[in-house]
Parts: sequence; C-alpha cells; structure tokens
Amino acid sequence: TSLGGTIDISSQTNLTAGDALTLNLDDLDFDGGTAPAGALGGTWASPTVDANHAGGFHSIAFTKSTNDSVGDTTLASSSYTFAVGANQVWAVLATFFLNISDLTDGIKWDWTGPASFDGVYGYRLVSHNSGAVETHEQSQDSIAAATDVTVAAVTAQDARLEIWGRFTTGATAGSITFRFAKNTDVGAGDNNIVPGSILVATRQS
Repeated sequence: TSLGGTIDISSQTNLTAGDALTLNLDDLDFDGGTAPAGALGGTWASPTVDANHAGGFHSIAFTKSTNDSVGDTTLASSSYTFAVGANQVWAVLATFFLNISDLTDGIKWDWTGPASFDGVYGYRLVSHNSGAVETHEQSQDSIAAATDVTVAAVTAQDARLEIWGRFTTGATAGSITFRFAKNTDVGAGDNNIVPGSILVATRQS
C-alpha cells in the first residue's frame, strides 16, 4: 500500500510501545529494547554472546602463556576449564605438555564438573628420554570422567598427555575442569603443564 506524498514524523519520539522502535531525528532505530537479552549480553553499542547459547554448536579453544604447577599429591584445578550449561553434551580434545620434576613421583589427573557431571574419555601419555619413547595409554573412551588416572613413574621430565572424550551435564550448570597432581611426593619440585598446551571443547547438544 502506498500512502503517497510526505508524512512528517519529526515530532514523534516513540512510534511503538516501549523502546523497540524509536525516532532519532529523521531516522527510525530498532534497538530491541533498552539492552540485549536472551543469548545476548552487554549493550547494543557493545553486544556479547553468552558462553552457552541455543541456536547452534560452538567450540571453545584456549592455551596458556604460563605454567600450571602443583607440588604435592592433592589434585589441584588447572586453568584449563570451561563453562557449561545444564543438560549439555561436550566433546573434548586436549594436548597437555608436561614437565615432571622428579620422575619417580609420576603424575595423576581427573576431571571435575557440576553435580551429575558424567562422561568417558581416553588418553595417551608419551615421554621422551634420549631418543627412547615410553607410552602409557588407554586408547578407548572408557575412563569415567571423575576417576583418578595414575601413572606411577615416567622415564623423562618432558612428556605429552593427549586426551579425547565426551562429557555430559545434568540439571546443574557450572564448569568442567582438568585437575592434576603428583602421584607420589618423594622428590622436590613441581609437576607442570607448560605453555603451548591446548584444550578444545565443542558443544554437541
């Protein structure tokens, strides 16, 4: 339908109820309200997307520029952690480069999450010593997420831990976190996750 001619709306400042459609001089602005909502946050000038949102799958990938260190046998949260919502499924791939100060101390690790957090994963731990390669592995996705995995000793200070798995959450949101420690505390020094390590988490549902 054509109205024809010219309609002067310059005296109007609000053409609909609320803030959905406003007049800025002679321009009509749609701002969807006073601030973003739903899966959006921030302001309309600088909107953000919530870490967990509907409308498609997405991945979180990050690495660190400093060591994560632990000096005893108490499992400690690393900085490799990511936020999860309720009733979600996540696939995880991680490569942790390790420095183990005392070979006889070995290493242990697990994953923690919110209430009813579950899942399975596999791993491969490879250490290098004068050209020799020592491998510990659980090649099937069969380790319960919260189960401690222990390696009593390694042959070299430098090692690579590769992890792949699938984690699920229940009715509670929170964070999924990789934890690690010494298996025994005989020698001095720390177990370290060194820079260059990477964790990639992909939401599947």
